[in-house]
Amino acid sequence: AALFRGSLGGVESADTRIRPPNMATVVDIAAHLHSLPDAGASDEPLDEDSTHAIAQLARALSEAKNEDDEAELVSEIRRAGVVGPIVRILSHHRADTQLMYLGLSILVNLADAGGADVVLLHRGGDLLIELLADEDVNIAYYAVAGVQNLSCSPDCVHLILDARADEQLRTMLKSSDNEHIRRCAAGALANIRASVPYKARIAAERTAEERLASQGQPSSPSASSASSARSWKPRKWSPRSEQSLQQALEARVKADALLFETRWRAAVVLQSAARRRLGVRVLHALQWRERALDLAEVLDGADGGDVPPLPAERVDELTAIATRLRSACDTSTETKAAVLRLATELSEADDALCLPLLRTVAQLDPIRPLVRLLSTVDTSAHAHLVHVGLSALVNLADIGGAALVKRAGGIDLLLRLLLSSDESIAFLASAGVQNVLSTRKMLDDAECMSAMLRLGAEATLVALVEHPNESVCRAATGALANLAQSAVLQQLKDAVAVAEHYRSQAELDLREQSKGGLPGIAGSCDGSPRSVAAELANMTMYDAV
Repeated sequence: AALFRGSLGGVESADTRIRPPNMATVVDIAAHLHSLPDAGASDEPLDEDSTHAIAQLARALSEAKNEDDEAELVSEIRRAGVVGPIVRILSHHRADTQLMYLGLSILVNLADAGGADVVLLHRGGDLLIELLADEDVNIAYYAVAGVQNLSCSPDCVHLILDARADEQLRTMLKSSDNEHIRRCAAGALANIRASVPYKARIAAERTAEERLASQGQPSSPSASSASSARSWKPRKWSPRSEQSLQQALEARVKADALLFETRWRAAVVLQSAARRRLGVRVLHALQWRERALDLAEVLDGADGGDVPPLPAERVDELTAIATRLRSACDTSTETKAAVLRLATELSEADDALCLPLLRTVAQLDPIRPLVRLLSTVDTSAHAHLVHVGLSALVNLADIGGAALVKRAGGIDLLLRLLLSSDESIAFLASAGVQNVLSTRKMLDDAECMSAMLRLGAEATLVALVEHPNESVCRAATGALANLAQSAVLQQLKDAVAVAEHYRSQAELDLREQSKGGLPGIAGSCDGSPRSVAAELANMTMYDAV
């Protein structure tokens, strides 16, 4: 296998017939690949220059001399967005084995160099998992090596478990004749079993089983069949030989070392994967936020004026998503797929179709069951589902749908999740609050500002400004800047202060009267005489305010 790093199976030189084109930087390579028809998502044969460009990037990753060079190269790849077209090219040119080897080596080595979030963002993880069952031994080897590197990331472990790729890894470990494939599969499984998401799922399933047992209720047929098919419990592994056992132990030692090494990166690199995975656009599409009034007209029953219709296939997709979420709002694989499809629809919205998309979402209302699901799910056991669902709310508010988030009860959900111990959830919640507060309509909405005041949003956001994660800090700062522009919030604060003042004064007057045995006259807060009945009326009135 060409251009493959030695840590997972030795290095063999690239095909010497391939000559890199004259593309000096990663940006040049990205610009060339993005210029292809459909940015690589075409079945047309790939031209020689594009193959050379991919080979050049693969060589650069495989020949990085030290960690500093790797970090700089990964940073350039992240900024240039070059992985997206490469994944699309690989998905449409699987018959070209040489091209597949080059492209997959990029994904494998990028994940190994600290770019797991980039691979995950552009759905390279989905491609690697799909290729685990490929008949080509070299492609399967690249795929399992890539999955092993990705399994060092908690977010990637969620993806692997949701796709049930660990079952395929067990199959490869038991049945593959290739020593390198077995070694990488053992390493990936060791990483998965040592991860927090895996342990959380085991604990959640055991808790559910114990609850059913204590209630004397047998598991439902669907649950039992899913459990038998999935089985999150650790399994005893019988190695074929002492040599394979030694390889598994070495892989486990390496996995532990990699986990320890990548802990410090998680706060900056891996935790940002949730933001980038589905393109959470905290700072984009400002013009669509300003057109939230147009959405309000649609919600109020207006015909939408010159708003173009949404393509029929996208309407059908949103209808199927809404039907699924309303009929079975649970944590099943089908529901997770529906949430992912909804988040993808909202993250990939073109500017020209934002308003028709918002109108369709308003009519079908898949957001209300989504908010209900996110409000009840265990965030530790189903963190990936919560990340994807929150990204849908963030993107919906970003393109002008803050009113839809509010209507579905999403504002209260975002405010409650601001102090989550999961940094990705805290970031997404603060980004969602920032987007909701980015329109004048929401800043002037008394109900929205009441929720902010009732749940202590301002104090929470001030605390998040000191968060060690830069993304959380930046989103919280933006939300506070937006919140400071609300005159309604200040009016509500003043009303609460006045209510507290009158309440305390009325209680003081009542206590003084009861001590002195005076008739029904007491001094009010402004010094004028006032009856006890009037003071009680004041308390009631200002409590209502």
